[in-house]
Amino acid sequence: MVAVTIDVTLSTVLCFVLIIISWHQILFSTKMLAVTPTHQELLQPQTYAQTQTQTAQTTQNKCLGLGIGGELDRLLSQHQHKLVILAMPAKAAGSSMKTFAARCSGNHNVPEHLLYRNRIVESGFLTLQQEFPSLIASHVSSDRDLQTLIRHASRNTLVVYVHREETSRIVSAINHVIEARVCPNGKGGTTTSSAGIPTNTMRKDIPCTVREDVLVDVIQRGTNEIGLGAPQILTCGTYDAIRDNASVLPRNLLFVDYKQASKLQAVLAKHYCPEQSDEEAIFHNALSSKRPVGVALTGSTGGTITSGDNDNDNDNGNTTVVSLEAWLDAKKDILEYALKTKQTASCQTKTRNMEEALLACPDEALHYPTFSV
Repeated sequence: MVAVTIDVTLSTVLCFVLIIISWHQILFSTKMLAVTPTHQELLQPQTYAQTQTQTAQTTQNKCLGLGIGGELDRLLSQHQHKLVILAMPAKAAGSSMKTFAARCSGNHNVPEHLLYRNRIVESGFLTLQQEFPSLIASHVSSDRDLQTLIRHASRNTLVVYVHREETSRIVSAINHVIEARVCPNGKGGTTTSSAGIPTNTMRKDIPCTVREDVLVDVIQRGTNEIGLGAPQILTCGTYDAIRDNASVLPRNLLFVDYKQASKLQAVLAKHYCPEQSDEEAIFHNALSSKRPVGVALTGSTGGTITSGDNDNDNDNGNTTVVSLEAWLDAKKDILEYALKTKQTASCQTKTRNMEEALLACPDEALHYPTFSV
């Protein structure tokens, strides 16, 4: 009788245990269903605007206002920065910023490309005068230039890196190299440019025409400004330099999009040349006259594409000539891949994270370290 009672008791206990376990499993499954996205939700793409909003929410404390009365204005009002260095890749408002810096500091004897490979010493600029300019601007040509600046800048130096997204930058650089270097004189007939590349005039309305194969070669070789962009400058080594100098950088390193050059000039003028603060912002290259350039197209087999629409001055009437602008517009999104213009690039994810954070800011400017390095 005792044995039967014990068996019944054990059976009852086991039943209760199993019921409790089953109940917990049901509750756990219900909670998981509540938080797990449905298949449809996983398939639904997130819009770019939503991504931008989320990025802005996570970085808003690091964004920098460039207007008068904004964060940069207040930062400069503390008189902490005795020297401001503006650094940028080619075709990122560099000519405008260099002209502005020279005018603002009153020093027009600054050597070209002052930040290239420590040219400050090699050019003799360091010992040229007793008072060093409080505001200088220069292109940087490689990651080494920017890394050297980041590692050695003093606590009283404000470094502003002016950035431009690479596809936009390389299109501008191609235009500039062809217009200013390959077609320097704009005269008719066959010429040899300063870059040693033959050009040919084939239409009355286009003073310079470049063969398509020559143009492709110029881009692929990274000629002049074409090869001086973010892939060569913002490398893993550069991000390592930023990380390794984090104790100095939080208030001393800024990233600003090149489109904000006028706002940046205005707030810098207020503090470093107030007598010029009412003057118009400088756009040195952007408003200069552009020379029309044509591209003589070649077919897939290497021959010319015939067309009777060209008004030519020579016997090349069967060659199709399009404007360089139209050629770039048609091919800009494939050029970087097709011609492998980012062969030396590294840590591009970090650069794109920085760009997302930058564009999420109202004035497209931010403090280090808004983006992860």
